[in-house]
Amino acid sequence: MGLDLYPSPYPCRGKRPTLPGSKKIDARDYEATECAFRDGDHPTEPCEAHCWFKGEILVRELEAINERKLAKRCFADMSARKAGKFGKKLLDLAWKLRERYRGMPPFDKPPCFTERVSFFDEKNGVWTLRPYTTTLERVVDILEKGGRWYRKASSLGSGVVAWH
Repeated sequence: MGLDLYPSPYPCRGKRPTLPGSKKIDARDYEATECAFRDGDHPTEPCEAHCWFKGEILVRELEAINERKLAKRCFADMSARKAGKFGKKLLDLAWKLRERYRGMPPFDKPPCFTERVSFFDEKNGVWTLRPYTTTLERVVDILEKGGRWYRKASSLGSGVVAWH
């Protein structure tokens, strides 16, 4: 399962997506909604709703660069105001990383961040720590996607619910 994030209340004007494991809505019903997240560029899961964000990906990248406090905050429900502030923190961190390494030849950049991070073991139903390697570019990309997603939810008057 992992960590999935969704706005609450749903900003869609159409039929609300259902939680995984419950009766799914007809895809045509969902596609007919006017979802503000439809054109979003972010990892989605589990019911393929445009407004959901695959939070465990964001947590993994934050943990890989030793931003444990920010990673832990991803597991908390947030009001619209707090979600907006958190999104700004993610975008600011992405900007700082991008600026720090801007213009640096590729061979001088850290090739990757390696850290032990949490993975959800679906077979046993527990979180485990395993080595994880990522690139600076991926970290910045995911931080920007997460920051934009949190800011969008906030701008629509929605808080964020962490479902794990």
